[in-house]
Amino acid sequence: MNESPTNAEAHAYLKVVASAAGEYAGIPFPLQGTRLVIHPKYRFAEVFNNSDEDVPPDTTQSEPSYWPVNAWTSRRGGKCIIVLRDKEDRRTALIIPAPTSLQFAINTMGLTVAWTLEAEYRALEKLASLLTPHAFNLYVLTGSFVETSPRSGVSYLFRKLRPTLAIRERDGDQTVLCALCLHSIGYYKDSFGGSLVPTDDVISHLLLMRGDEPGFWRLANQHPAWAPQAAV
Repeated sequence: MNESPTNAEAHAYLKVVASAAGEYAGIPFPLQGTRLVIHPKYRFAEVFNNSDEDVPPDTTQSEPSYWPVNAWTSRRGGKCIIVLRDKEDRRTALIIPAPTSLQFAINTMGLTVAWTLEAEYRALEKLASLLTPHAFNLYVLTGSFVETSPRSGVSYLFRKLRPTLAIRERDGDQTVLCALCLHSIGYYKDSFGGSLVPTDDVISHLLLMRGDEPGFWRLANQHPAWAPQAAV
């Protein structure tokens, strides 16, 4: 009987595959029961996006009965509202419970097997070279640090395993403009975790903000502060 590989063996195998393929970002770690959404520009995106469906496609119909038009989370009711249309362009709304920040946080804890301490330690060393000692100490002790853009004057609260908060200060009051959520390779659905180790995601946010602040906003999902995805 063939035994399933351990997590350590699976990570070692993916490391060898990534090295052989010349993939500097590594190979994302698939988790059973968790959908891994890969960026379409990633080299091996087709491999993952063809295998991450939870339910086999229905081949009995040549085309679907409904198409999504829009979706959003209600601030008051805590519900996710999905607008669908049919072939006659008639609209209908599907209302389902929206995920909570607590659910996202619990799901994120289950992702730890997808990362290795070795990779996280390397990311911490890199981050230390990019920050002042004080800012790095804040990150190690609290999981967050603040940096203000000299171009826009917007302050960014970079957080481990949480979206980056864009903050504007006026007359002593601080307002969260939005939460910027971005995973450069991929992310695990309904969680705060990506395929990269947590600190690598923080580094990507920091460098993108410093090098191309408008691009950071353009590429990231912008969640309002009250949304569960913002984790405020």
